Amino acid sequence: AAEPVTQYAFEGGVLVPFARGSRGRLTPFATAGAAYLRQLHDGRTLLDTGHAYYVGGGVKYLLTAGGTGHLKATGLRADLRAVFASTGIAPDDKLRTAPSVSGSYFIRF
Repeated sequence: AAEPVTQYAFEGGVLVPFARGSRGRLTPFATAGAAYLRQLHDGRTLLDTGHAYYVGGGVKYLLTAGGTGHLKATGLRADLRAVFASTGIAPDDKLRTAPSVSGSYFIRF
């Protein structure tokens, strides 16, 4: 049997850049954080909650920097994380681990 599940995550974390003060465009970083999860079954008939934690790292690459006016910089960011989830909708209460890969474009004001 299968049914759709909607998941909401309320997350907070830290990002620690390496080579701070470097003049290069590429900046590696480490990141870690935690999230509160809410999962709703199809039709909102069952609500479950849980927690997730993550550790990882990545790189930020500046496309533009030192802009004038309100725009300070633009760039690309790539992240690789290991996500550890507990409880939630699962057949047991074991700690689950999953990889997470993401990429983004950012604008600094």
